[in-house]
Amino acid sequence: MQSLSRQAVEQLHVIERARLATVRSSADNGVILMVWGLVFLLDMAAFDLSRVTGSPLAAVVFICAFNSAVVVWRWWYARRLPIRLRRVVTNRVIFLWSWFYVALVGLGVGGWAIVIGHFPPLWFTLLGLIGASPLVLSGVRLWRQARIETTPAGYPGARE
Repeated sequence: MQSLSRQAVEQLHVIERARLATVRSSADNGVILMVWGLVFLLDMAAFDLSRVTGSPLAAVVFICAFNSAVVVWRWWYARRLPIRLRRVVTNRVIFLWSWFYVALVGLGVGGWAIVIGHFPPLWFTLLGLIGASPLVLSGVRLWRQARIETTPAGYPGARE
């Protein structure tokens, strides 16, 4: 009986290592979410910098070029990963975040402009920090989960 439970524990360890290797080598490793969040923060900071120059045209050109490059990078990064999952948590997080993004920018920019009028200094950067934080935190969480090297709690033989 003892050998059967030891075999079961070893098989659970093998399954967990395979799951971790799968996550580490797929788009759910957290990198895409962290990059996506930082891109949003840089986009909003570019709008703040454009206020200093007096014309938002430079910010719009920068954002279009930068975001296009990031979309190409995301496609390249996902294609070079050896494992392609059918359901990717990263895509769902970005989809749900997009609704948060619309509400944040709509209320933060549109609502502020209608109610108050002028934007305070670093307003867009603040919106960028608020908007980027869910993506970056989700990405860090996925990245840390993909790099767990110990036996998860709840498995027989796990170190308490």
